[in-house]
Amino acid sequence: MSGQNVWKDRLGSHTVAHGQESSIRTSQALASELAENAQDFDGLLADVVESATPEADVENLGKRLDELLKQYRNKMPKSKFAQLKRVLNDALALLRNQADDIKSLKAAVAALQRKAAKAEADRRAVLLGQLVYTVDDIVTSYVFGPGSRPMSLNDIQTTVEYDADVQQQQRWQQVTAFAEKQGVPIGLLIVRSSALRSQRFGVAHGRPDELDSTTPDQLRAWATSSYATATELLLKFLGPLTQDSKPLRPRQDVVATFAAP
Repeated sequence: MSGQNVWKDRLGSHTVAHGQESSIRTSQALASELAENAQDFDGLLADVVESATPEADVENLGKRLDELLKQYRNKMPKSKFAQLKRVLNDALALLRNQADDIKSLKAAVAALQRKAAKAEADRRAVLLGQLVYTVDDIVTSYVFGPGSRPMSLNDIQTTVEYDADVQQQQRWQQVTAFAEKQGVPIGLLIVRSSALRSQRFGVAHGRPDELDSTTPDQLRAWATSSYATATELLLKFLGPLTQDSKPLRPRQDVVATFAAP
């Protein structure tokens, strides 16, 4: 494992980075002393030491060791007892630091998981909104010509009614006729699509690879109950206008599709 070592001592088995090796050597030295002195405790201390891992309840472990020390305070030479007490305190301090490090790591991982979940939710919202944008883009380009800035269906309808030439009006009529043929009245599509449009911000677009890989079933799965009907209507409208199983990728021949009798 690059940049890491696996070490094992009486305090447990762990994988750590090179920068922690000094702490490991300290732990190994403490474990060695504990192992030697454990014989004076008739094996009781050894059982406690074996349970001392970074994941252990360090405070509870300290209380157990204090109880053992009280039991053996008068059964050992003072110098030996003082040495053992120092080693135990050092070991607990090391374990406490390791436990704090683990808590910090877990908190950092949880924060990253929350951030990733939010990013995924935002991505799905953008792609659902992209479904509406695809309709807007296709219809705007057909009615007003390629390169036109995409407008909502409602804005297209208003513009055609008050500020469009005869040819643009005819093309809009072809769009509404196509929608009727698909079983999606244009008025209903305008109303239902407005809520989904708010899911996509003006500067938020799906990446090219997302536009290629997003399928109708994915969009259906991402749509909550509030957007399910709108999503289904948009998919129905876009079916003949987009590539197979790629509702966010328009076909090249949409002009012929709209103009078909």
